[in-house]
Amino acid sequence: MSIKGINNTELLQLLAKGWPPEQAGIATEFAARWQFCLRSSGKIEAPEQNALRFNLHLNGLRLHGAENVACLAIGGSGENANNIGVLVKNFWYKTNSTDRLVFVLACSDDAYEQAVAALPQVRCLRLRPEQILSVLQSCEPLSRLKYLLREQYSPHQLLPYNITMPVKENMFFGRENELDRLINEPSNSFAIVGAGRLGKTSLALEFHRRLLRENDSRATRKFHIDFFDCIEQTSDGVARFLAKEIDPSKRSSEMTVHDLAFFLRFQANKLGGPVEMFLDEVDRVCHLQAFDILTMSARRGICRFVMCGRAMLLRILMTENSPLNKRVEMIRLLPLDEGAAGKLILEPMEDLGFDIINQEKLLQQVFHWTGRLPHLLQFYGTRLVNLALASGAKVIVPELVDKVRSAFETVQLFAEQLEKLSDATTRIMAEHLLTDGRRHFTLPGVQEIGRQRGINLNNAQTLEICNDLVISNVLMWHEDAYYIANQSLVHYARKMRFLDNQPKNAHLPF
Repeated sequence: MSIKGINNTELLQLLAKGWPPEQAGIATEFAARWQFCLRSSGKIEAPEQNALRFNLHLNGLRLHGAENVACLAIGGSGENANNIGVLVKNFWYKTNSTDRLVFVLACSDDAYEQAVAALPQVRCLRLRPEQILSVLQSCEPLSRLKYLLREQYSPHQLLPYNITMPVKENMFFGRENELDRLINEPSNSFAIVGAGRLGKTSLALEFHRRLLRENDSRATRKFHIDFFDCIEQTSDGVARFLAKEIDPSKRSSEMTVHDLAFFLRFQANKLGGPVEMFLDEVDRVCHLQAFDILTMSARRGICRFVMCGRAMLLRILMTENSPLNKRVEMIRLLPLDEGAAGKLILEPMEDLGFDIINQEKLLQQVFHWTGRLPHLLQFYGTRLVNLALASGAKVIVPELVDKVRSAFETVQLFAEQLEKLSDATTRIMAEHLLTDGRRHFTLPGVQEIGRQRGINLNNAQTLEICNDLVISNVLMWHEDAYYIANQSLVHYARKMRFLDNQPKNAHLPF
């Protein structure tokens, strides 16, 4: 009988005896079955004596580190298991990381005992043969795996919400319309514009992951270039930085802006298609001549770019004589739709083992205070889970939302958005809009609110203020109008009485 014809119990019995590298078909079959039952993919490495390393991409698991799990399958009994401790220690040394889950799958009791002795007690899932079999034979293997993870990992280690970094693949929700445009409009270059932490980089990274999953040839000629690391902020400096990121050579280190178009044409011919670039943090450099060259090269089909930025990028896109104006498609990131926002809040909590009482009311309150902005949803998700853990409860109830809203960290998060507005007129107009009582505003409506407070703004000034408030996460775009980004800003602006603290003779430049 072939290996593929034996059942899981028989396969584990064979693995328990161990295997030499040249007879490791049983180990690779085990890894393939493990991946299949968990609906995962991942690289299976060349087997060693009694050991096989492979990866799992558990993107359906909303837990920290699940998108790139390092796995080690081990076997052998008696004297045949004597090398297991060293193998396990080497594996742990190479894979130990706070950014990924680590699984050690022991196919024999002897291998398990050696693995336990070699591994730390935290940040690693250690499974006995019967536990492995319980996953392979379960009607819901992912649910069984979650239970085992929660037994051996701290919930704080599994908490997947994150507001400081781009989200991982297993925590990306929504944005399907934007992704559809990035994927299916290959002739257009795009500018993703919005406030910080709104998901610009996360969207661009998900675009790249989808190209890889679909075996799209564009993925082989795509480059991620982060201008946060660009020290020389001149046109020649930007050209050199970009060239070295694409092709790190002596010629690239001598690049000038006048050579950039030729360089991109050469790379397009070399790569077999337009150079695909994801340009991040462009605000400090997008006004330079190098970006004019990029735009002209994109029009000629030599390259195509997706760039992410904030206020400066928005101003340049809206400047009539800018090469970027009307030649780059602008994507304005809006709040997540209710379906995606609900999944972002609830699915990680459920995978962490919490029962959610009155989900509809909980979501209604969270959406109200966050405006369904992804970073604020994750902020609330983190605080709700931590409050439940601190109380020792395995349930999350709507009443916890009020505790998050009144917490010092939450007050500071929203207060800082107003305090960081450096322009006096913009800040005062923000506070008037937040305390006006309306949610939506047209430009004439904003001008009228200003006039009522003694601030006279022309159309250009009003548009600039509104767009600055969008970039500051105070307002959101809505077709040809604006609306308050979330009710938390309204609540804290009224509660902390910012306007009462303004000096009576505050300088108004307009």
